[in-house]
Amino acid sequence: MGVAAKKGSGAKGIVGITGLGSTEYSFDGDHFNRSLALIMASQDIKYDGGRMIITNGAGPCISTTNGFAYTCHKVPYKYGGPGRYSASPSANVIYHTAGTWPSKSPSTEDRVEVTRNLRMVRKSGSLKYEVGHTIDNKVAANASYVAELWKSSDGGKTWKNLIAEQGTFYFNDIHCSDDTHCVAVGEGFANDGSTSPGARVYTTSDGETFKEVHREATTGGDSLMSVKMLSNTEHWAGGTTKAGGLMAPVLALHTTDGGKTYANEHGLVLGQMITSMDFISNTHGYATTVNALQVSSLLQYGSAPATEVVTFGAPQAPQAQCKKTSYAFCCEFGTPCDCTKGTTAPGQCNAASYAFCCSVGTPCDCTQPSRGGMASDMQDWYNQVLV
Repeated sequence: MGVAAKKGSGAKGIVGITGLGSTEYSFDGDHFNRSLALIMASQDIKYDGGRMIITNGAGPCISTTNGFAYTCHKVPYKYGGPGRYSASPSANVIYHTAGTWPSKSPSTEDRVEVTRNLRMVRKSGSLKYEVGHTIDNKVAANASYVAELWKSSDGGKTWKNLIAEQGTFYFNDIHCSDDTHCVAVGEGFANDGSTSPGARVYTTSDGETFKEVHREATTGGDSLMSVKMLSNTEHWAGGTTKAGGLMAPVLALHTTDGGKTYANEHGLVLGQMITSMDFISNTHGYATTVNALQVSSLLQYGSAPATEVVTFGAPQAPQAQCKKTSYAFCCEFGTPCDCTKGTTAPGQCNAASYAFCCSVGTPCDCTQPSRGGMASDMQDWYNQVLV
């Protein structure tokens, strides 16, 4: 469910992975071995400050051996946890989020609840996008949202509670650029009983006081699951504008002023929910997604590739292999295909919306792209891989 890699060391590759009953490491990026970590399930792994850090239900686990072995720390939760995500910008400083949402206990089901809208299949470890709090749509009696945020300044020996509340939301990811600058995201839904619904972003600049700086609450299904800091003033928060919405844009909130303003730079990626993200630089990043049809994708952020620089020729008759259900596939990968449905308005289909135009039937001719030259310098998200 999670992958972390050591960057900038010059080594061939140091990689850690975690998921359901499996936490592994690699010192070369090719050969993997099981880590010495007694962790049944974790969805969070990061390479922070020269250490691997993963999260289980009791708290964060830290590895100073590049994922070979972990030391776990127990957090004294006020409402019982469980642990969700962790960040450790330096050896002594650890931040940790915890919480849950109204739901029936999944202990007798074949799925593990990852978030309010995501389940993990026990046997396969695969993700399933299931909108709602439980599989049978029941809520436990007296159930409530719980959100907790904790900090340790002595490497996990003692813990200080920074946020603890019930009834409104639960926390997801947290990430830090240094010991005092961090961002955390969370979400709550009105139809689950949240008294203050919406997807929110919390920031701190002193390492102690986390303040809500942004709230997405326009569709009732707004969700934020992942966050990544690039500097003290620039970060991203990822999720979806509407959980389960097949045509809803992703949430790819971007700020360069420390959270004073945000822009949703979704790049017309529709129907997907960002589950994690990472960046090579502030102009080149990757994000994993899943949609309601159980299709996972790898998104890339950067300048569109050269093959996206196109000019359009005259419309042609549809090819036999280009059916309605494969509009986006045919056009995105350049297969000769007419997506116009009898109309000709290629000007409406520009490079940035190549697949989007055809997938929703907007008048657009994808039949004769003339490829050549480098793409513009515009940064945007686009689909890299479909699984």
